[in-house]
Amino acid sequence: MPVTAHAAFSKAAFYYGMRTRCAPVDPRTGAVDPRKMKSLINSNTVCVVGSMPNYPYGTYDPIEEIGELARKYNIGYHVDCCLGGFLVPFAKDCGIKLPCFDFSNPNVTSISIDPHKYGVAPKGLSVVLFKNRDLRAGCIFSITTWPGGIYATPTHAGSRGGAPSVGGWVSMLHYGKEGYKKIANEIMHGVKKAGEELKKIPDIQVVGDPCIAALGFLSTSPKINVYDLCDRIASKGWHPSAIQIPPGIHLSVTAYNLPKLDSFIQDVKWAVEDIKKNPPSKKSGMAQLYGSAATLPESLVNEGAKLVIDSILALKQ
Repeated sequence: MPVTAHAAFSKAAFYYGMRTRCAPVDPRTGAVDPRKMKSLINSNTVCVVGSMPNYPYGTYDPIEEIGELARKYNIGYHVDCCLGGFLVPFAKDCGIKLPCFDFSNPNVTSISIDPHKYGVAPKGLSVVLFKNRDLRAGCIFSITTWPGGIYATPTHAGSRGGAPSVGGWVSMLHYGKEGYKKIANEIMHGVKKAGEELKKIPDIQVVGDPCIAALGFLSTSPKINVYDLCDRIASKGWHPSAIQIPPGIHLSVTAYNLPKLDSFIQDVKWAVEDIKKNPPSKKSGMAQLYGSAATLPESLVNEGAKLVIDSILALKQ
């Protein structure tokens, strides 16, 4: 899978005792090279993954070419549409050309979608679609010998609230196809415009040509620490996300910030110039956090992150 594929795939591999093999992406386009993915496939490979789009950069992988790998090696092919699931189906209507990512592509075997993102549904609602019932059957668990009765579930969760599903259904009834098409048109063209404007700013590099839900940009100047830039943008009231390897800034375009994107662009321009005029005397904020992490062994940072979670869950004695 591409190195930009969602961390949830690595999480699943951790739980199931499997191993992910990650191919690098082109630093200019933010997309993976299928030839590099091919070099990672062996007799133990169960599936390949493509993102539509990925989270860090909002760029998408060569979906059709990756599908040919799945066909050639007779393995599963999962397309991650969690971020774009309620946008990319309407891309053609919005005048945006995208590769064939759904089940009309004969090589795609499963697709993930998050209605809680651009489907405007409550948090906690996610969907996985399978090409056929035989594939879906692998998710269904049942036991008939438990003294508590016959027990069967379709997912990992045993008991779960119905409220998110109801909220998602209500949202779909409220917006309908035309409502979602309108949202998709505004969001995708907003992303394209924001990317084009950011590319005009000196010392800023937008990764690829994002057009779906989000974008990522880097600093091309050694004088501008991108994490300092992130902190200065945040000082203007924004909440940009820091990304890494390479260091950068992620912005998801939403219905909330869409009307304010012009202000965001101006604040990025201001932050770039402000760092040049007033360089930080020492690292702080995001620059300190990610700067320190970059100097430590990966295993130590990994254990540190787990320790933070463990501390949050720990009960006070």
